[in-house]
Amino acid sequence: MRRSQWTHNDKPPPSRSLTRLLQVLAHHVPVDLWTLHHPDGAAVGSPIFSGGAARVMAAHLETMEQMLAEQSEIMQQYLIGRGGRAKRRSPRMARRIDSDAPSKVSDGDLPHDALLQDEPPVDEWNQDQLPRPELPLTGAVISFKPGEQLTMERCLDPQFDHYATHHTVGGREVSSINPRQCGLPVMPMTFTLEMMMEAAIQLSPKLVAIRISRVQLSRWLAFYRNDPISIRIEATRIESDEADRVNVLVRVSDLGNREEPYVEKPKLAAVGTVTLATAYPDAPTADPLDLTDPEVCQTSIKTMYNNLFHGELFQGVRELKTIGRDGIESKLQVLPREDLFKPCVAQYDALASDGVNRRATRNNEREALFLGDPVLLDVSMHPNAAWHLEQADQTGRIMLPFEVKNVEFFGPRPAVGTTFQCHGRLDEQSPRHFTHGVVTIDSEGRVWNRIDGVRLWRFYLPFHEVNFHGPKNVYHLSEEIEPLTDVVGSSFGTAQFRWLDDLAQPTLLRAAAEVLLSDHEFEVFLNMRTEHEAKVRWMFGRVVAKDAVRRWWFARHGRRLFMADIETDHDRCGRPVAKPRLSDSPSDDDLPPPDAVMPHLSIAHWKKKSYAIASEHVAMGIDVVGVDEVDENVHNAALSTVEMTMLKEIMSNDKRSTAVGVAAKTAIGKATGVGVLNDWRDIELRSVDASLTITGRPTGRLREACNDGGEHDYTVHCIHVESERLIIAVATVAER
Repeated sequence: MRRSQWTHNDKPPPSRSLTRLLQVLAHHVPVDLWTLHHPDGAAVGSPIFSGGAARVMAAHLETMEQMLAEQSEIMQQYLIGRGGRAKRRSPRMARRIDSDAPSKVSDGDLPHDALLQDEPPVDEWNQDQLPRPELPLTGAVISFKPGEQLTMERCLDPQFDHYATHHTVGGREVSSINPRQCGLPVMPMTFTLEMMMEAAIQLSPKLVAIRISRVQLSRWLAFYRNDPISIRIEATRIESDEADRVNVLVRVSDLGNREEPYVEKPKLAAVGTVTLATAYPDAPTADPLDLTDPEVCQTSIKTMYNNLFHGELFQGVRELKTIGRDGIESKLQVLPREDLFKPCVAQYDALASDGVNRRATRNNEREALFLGDPVLLDVSMHPNAAWHLEQADQTGRIMLPFEVKNVEFFGPRPAVGTTFQCHGRLDEQSPRHFTHGVVTIDSEGRVWNRIDGVRLWRFYLPFHEVNFHGPKNVYHLSEEIEPLTDVVGSSFGTAQFRWLDDLAQPTLLRAAAEVLLSDHEFEVFLNMRTEHEAKVRWMFGRVVAKDAVRRWWFARHGRRLFMADIETDHDRCGRPVAKPRLSDSPSDDDLPPPDAVMPHLSIAHWKKKSYAIASEHVAMGIDVVGVDEVDENVHNAALSTVEMTMLKEIMSNDKRSTAVGVAAKTAIGKATGVGVLNDWRDIELRSVDASLTITGRPTGRLREACNDGGEHDYTVHCIHVESERLIIAVATVAER
């Protein structure tokens, strides 16, 4: 291992410990950084990791704490619209071998030269002349030095990579109007592992892949139909301590798309080390799964898959058997591989001369010839989801992988239809991650595959009563405003939704948009040019509005609506109103039907919480005011002396009186469709009773601005939520 050479004369030389640390990291040697981290988040003070090294540790740990935000930066950028795109560098029309490609990282001999014999000269390589051209997850060759280094680029397009459409964050049962609508397709971790193996095997095509180790997943790779991203796969032979083994370091980087190209500075998405050998190691006999407090698993396979986001191409669990406090036993079956890729010949004609995905397109009508079986590897981890569903505490149980310690193979790709026993175990847990392991066992009790140290990031979304990945007509993301429902009656649907930090992250917000919005609303979302927090407010406002509509609809019709089948619009007076989503191919089964009578809406936000009401009342409004947030300036601007005296006769507290008055006036302003203009005095409060029921009317310029003439008086029902110290006010047209 050579020492790193520092050439920056204007900087002091690094400490010896930092130099050693950087050498270790550069050569992809595993370092357990979490052992340097106290549970409270403070880095361990150690002289070995002091100074610059401590900063490296701290930076890594901070990255892990903020992993979702950093992973999803690309998703946020992809959301900002579809117009005015930067020109994407097109795939090269004449691939060539780059004689200046980087050589192997460290010295060391490959196995006997016979393993690499009969290969074409370097300058004759092209896409179809890779040593293993049948492998489906390779791409267009950028540079290739047989036995040393390979760089490829590949387009991730869901129209070709059909498997991705069965791996959609956010779920699959989304709409009755458009049954094909689903969540955001993302690259399965196991397909990334398979891609690494397929790249590595091109360096030594007569070997087999027996292990993948030290895998770090630092970025999700999403699939976009209209503007697919491209990735770069770089495989480089590195030093091996075993004479009969070849180690290959594989890096997968995101090159971006037309909207946001990263070609000049690719974003690292995954890195791992693939180990190749002349043959698979002898398969060991599987150890028995010794579970603590074993019992029969009560979760059904249907329930398990309702809580995952995997379609039929990934649903290979056949039986959930015994479960204990530390693991679960199950039965799996190898699924067909014919439908994992779809032909898109017309789409790829333009790329035919450089071979991007051309080979796999041609061969996809038969079984995908993987080295391993990425679908089976993915399926082997599904029973762990059933284990989580059996636990009493369901918080933080939505999980996605970010690290794998080791994946071992003891045999080739199994035949379709083969059944395996599967042992899943829990190795470690913390408030932010779980660590699982999996062993897949053949009918003779021998291990086919073993996965150790799968670390999964925990996302804190509503889960116990709300299934983020499940059918979207069954669950509500919000709660009813029960005190308000008691006051306004059953003619209203109500909803309140506390913003979730994890769901507000760009990637999951995009996934939520995929499953909760109609086509028109989704286009609006994509094209929003605004700060992220404003986008979050817009999105969560629709969550509560649609949930309020769904509760209103169920109370009247006894049927459940999907959020994505409800659209929001405005009436001629500017008031928000719900309407049915229209189908391109209408049928009698459309719900809601295209001619359905839908309710009007009103939405309010307070801090990081959103509120909504839905009712057949045409003119209505809701507002929320924190009691402790009003001050004397608001008091003087909003309420006349007469109004304040009237309110204080019911409530002795000045702040509470002011909060009630401000909330009532704002609710009336919303009910008119105009809102409070520049003068609170354009809304007059005329009476209030002990139940905090207020009457009021628009006056002055607000009355003149109302499209309906402003002739109505309004009744405002106010409630004081003492636990949160806030006032919720709902205004409707007063009965005459």
